[in-house]
Amino acid sequence: MSLEVEVVADAYKFDVVIVGGSLSGMLAAIYLKNKGIKCAFLEKGLPGGSLRNINNIKNFMNITSINGSTLCDQIFNHAIKEVKTPYFFADIQTIKQQPNEKFYLYHGTKVWEAKIIIFACKPEITTIQFLNNLKVTNNKFIVNQNNETSLKNIYAIGPAVGCDLPDQQMQSANKVVDVISQLIK
Repeated sequence: MSLEVEVVADAYKFDVVIVGGSLSGMLAAIYLKNKGIKCAFLEKGLPGGSLRNINNIKNFMNITSINGSTLCDQIFNHAIKEVKTPYFFADIQTIKQQPNEKFYLYHGTKVWEAKIIIFACKPEITTIQFLNNLKVTNNKFIVNQNNETSLKNIYAIGPAVGCDLPDQQMQSANKVVDVISQLIK
């Protein structure tokens, strides 16, 4: 992978940027923020992803039954209003990694800087063009037991690794947050 050297002065700066506002992305943002890690999540559509289409979710986090859209709205509101997690509406088109190993994610004139990226969305080729040696199959990232991809400081959770059920997404988010919180102290 060739690296382009570029000075980015007006970037939003975070330790972790989560690409995708799926349930796992929102939960990871909440968990990271609660651990004092500077993070944000970016989403190009309605936060919650495909979970919004589920009519009846049963026995999730001691909730007997809830509509997927309602659950997504409640978690989104908790993330941005109560936990104060930065959220940006963005469709990331370009990602660059600099020699300092920081990543720069671009949407129009907006730029986000991160030490670590978490993909919490189904991968799209346009978004991950620079990751040409990253293995993606069937709209899922190939990850190890810590949800790390084949590139340093890039993780994949939730829909990115085929976790579609709410419990799976929560476990996926927890696992990555535990690993990242050990890296960033």
